[in-house]
Order: sequence, then C-alpha cells, then structure tokens
Amino acid sequence: MAFDAADKIIRFRDEFQSRGKPSGVEWRFYYDETNNFRRLKAGKALIESPGGTHIASDSLEKNFVIGGVAFATKEAEEATRQAFADQLFRTSPDSQSGKRETKYRQICIGHNAIQILNNTRVGRVSDFLRLLDRDDVYVHVSTTNAFFYYIVSEIVQKLAWILGTDDKGIDYSSHSLEDMLYDIARDDKAWFMETLKCWGYPSMDHAPDIREFCDALEKRVESAGDSTLRGYSIKRDPMRRYELGRLLRHVAMKCILIGSSSDERLRIGPGDDCIVDSLCDFYWSPCLVWYPSSHHVFDEETTVKDKLESLLPKGTIVNGEMRNSAEDTMIQASDIWVGLYAKYEELLDDYVAKMILPNYRVNPRHLSLEDVTGEITARIEAEKECLDALYKANGNRIAYNVALRGLQNKFERELDASARELSLPNTDEATQGAADAILRRLNGTGKESIRLISRLIVKSVDADEYMYRIEDSETVYQLRMGLVKALAAS
Repeated sequence: MAFDAADKIIRFRDEFQSRGKPSGVEWRFYYDETNNFRRLKAGKALIESPGGTHIASDSLEKNFVIGGVAFATKEAEEATRQAFADQLFRTSPDSQSGKRETKYRQICIGHNAIQILNNTRVGRVSDFLRLLDRDDVYVHVSTTNAFFYYIVSEIVQKLAWILGTDDKGIDYSSHSLEDMLYDIARDDKAWFMETLKCWGYPSMDHAPDIREFCDALEKRVESAGDSTLRGYSIKRDPMRRYELGRLLRHVAMKCILIGSSSDERLRIGPGDDCIVDSLCDFYWSPCLVWYPSSHHVFDEETTVKDKLESLLPKGTIVNGEMRNSAEDTMIQASDIWVGLYAKYEELLDDYVAKMILPNYRVNPRHLSLEDVTGEITARIEAEKECLDALYKANGNRIAYNVALRGLQNKFERELDASARELSLPNTDEATQGAADAILRRLNGTGKESIRLISRLIVKSVDADEYMYRIEDSETVYQLRMGLVKALAAS
C-alpha cells in the first residue's frame, strides 16, 4: 500500500522494527532508477490504442525499478571505484552540471536484453558485470508494479477495513488476497480500470456504488478460468479465490446495511485524479525500514526530495542523502545496473508468459494418492518397529512416547507434502526449458553475461533477503525467481 502521510510512515516503521524484521547489516547502498513515471493520474491510466480500444498506459504496464550497488566494506567500495575508473568507459556531459559521466546507454547498446547482451562490438556489459563480481560487493533491486501497489493493494486493504470485524474466521489482511485479485485483474487491466471509473473511482465513497463494484468484481473472480497467470494462481492456492469472493460478497452486504450515504472514510481511491504524486515510498523505506543501520546515497530527484521534506519532520532520515550522479561513479554504476536489470526482467517475464505458464504440469510424476499413502505408511511402520524393538531393549517409556509423537508428526508432514505435490502446479521442467530457450538466443559473451546477472542476484539474496524486493504478486516473484536461479545454475 502507498504511504501518503507522515504518521502512517512512522507507524509502519515502528511496527516493522518492533517485530525485529529490519536487516542489521551496516553497508553502503547506492541508487538510481528507471521507468520513473513520477506521477500517475487516473484519467491517464488508460490510453486509446490505434484500433480505438482502451489499453493500459506504460505507467501500469512497466515496472518502476530502483536499485544499484551495495558494499559490505569500505575496501570493497574503494576497489570497485578504482576498477570502474580504470575501465575508461565512454562518457557524456551531464545536462545540468556539464560534467561528464557514464550512463546506461553508453554500456548497454540495444533495444532489448538479447541485443544488449549479444552486442560485443560497442557494448561493454560483460566488462561492467565483472566489476561487480567480487567479495563484499552486491546488487540490490526493488521493482514495483504500479497497478499492484497503488491500485489493487489499496482496494483490498480498504475493502477489508470497510468489513472490519463483521466477518470472523478469515484474516482479510493477508497479502495473498491482494495477490489473487491482481493475478485475476492483470489479464484485462483496461476492464478493471473502466469498472473502477464506472463506480466513482478515484473517489468511490458512496455505499451503493461500492456494493455495485463489489458485485461486478465478484462475478469476475468467480468466472476466472485457466488462462495465463490467473489459472496458475488459482491452482496454486484455490482457497484464496474463495476467500476473495467471500470478502467481496460480505462488503457488498455491509454496504446494504450502511444505506445510501456517502462517507469519506469509505472512499476507495486517493480522492482526486492523482493516484501517484511521487514515488517517495521507495526512497524513505530503505532508510527507515529495510536497512536502518546502513547508509543510502540516491541519485538526486527534485520531486522526491521536495515531497520528503514536506512529508517528514526534519531529521527523520539521518542515514540517507541525494547526490548528482555526475559527482559519484557508484551512482553511475547503479544507473547501469538498474537499466540492465529492467531489460533482463522484461526478458524473464516474457518467457514466464510464453513458456512457463502454458507448460506447467500438475502431478508430473503421475503419482496416485493411494500409492503414495501406502509407501509413506509402510516406511513409517518400519520405523515404528525399530522403536518398539528399542523400547523392549531399554524400557524407557518417556523416550518411546516422545519418539512416537515425532514419528506421527513426520507421517503427517510427508502425507501433506505428497498431497500438495499431487495437486499443485509444478514448473520445474517448464522453467528449465525457458532458461535453455533464452540461452540458445545468446552468443558466448551473452551467455556469460546473463549467467553473471543471475548469479549476482542469487548471491545478493543469499547475503540478505531484502536485496531483491518485488512489489508484485507472490506468484510473479516465485516464477521469476525460479527462472533467475535456473539461469544462474546453467
């Protein structure tokens, strides 16, 4: 969800820190961004296609990416700075200061990831990546889908708030409901946005309108079939579709009880045409939430800087600063990394859609529940016979009972895991096929580079879980990360 008030930001930070979640690393992070749409208005969320139909704008389709390089030690940072300088990468003058700097477009030559990675004539991608492949040097990425973060997530949380405690037994605060609605709605974002607009979005605060919207959305949820991402998501967690439908039905019923009144507290949407007035959430959150013990250096963004200064009391952020990228080569390195990662992400998502989602399999080993249960039972019974023999030998009743309970728990765990394997979609084979297909399109240098990009991501996530953050559905994260790991291991 978006955090548009200082009290919400501070409360979120305090709650997050009280649960002991922040990373304790004391590193130095550098940032730049790409696909920065800065502002998003509801009236411009859809655009007219050449055929006359409405389609989602780039702000809803392309992910905003912020990230860069991070250093665990001062020595690693100094060595990387020197290696960057020694490469003598091409430069161009900065439009504001006139100083020369190296930008993404001087290193990554091409329109897509395949062209960029295969370009050995003028591109320097492999040289750049090798700079980052050293001890105590990491890459970090935060990639955000605006449709998910600013629209779908906000709607689910507001509907859960409207329902309040009137529906007991289900935790509607779960992010999995946001994931399910997003996976269903993303197949036709134009329909979803037009439906929102039809009932008053971005200022939907009339109870009958909210009821009509919930009714229309529930029909969409119930009719969601096996196509693309939503089919996979439903098979992966069918109960969540039921819970989402139940949330929508019960909010609609509550709106009938509320009557025909309008109430600003019920409002779904920001209240004016501006869904996003800045992207400052992704600047304060690393400093205050994810890495409060680290130092953060951002590329200078005047809009974000002004917003943060107006939003937060002076002195709230003491571990972050903004610099002109022409004055710091590690911000330039971050610009290259996030631009390259964005193209890499587009490539992965394309293969997830074309090769993994259409080809995942349920129960790929063709097991039957009866056979699996029999095998597990026979194995557990054999272990129990060993326990019985041991008990007869030593007579320790307490140890015997503890071992029996452990054996029962093991039986239940194995049975549950087998039942999940029989019913849940399996993407292992399809993911490996997608990785092989990508590699076949690359030359020797391109193969080396894509493996190194993937290994840098895996290495960084292994070092700290927050190094790769995705504001998107869990389904998207799992499918994309599976392909990253397959390429890293290739």
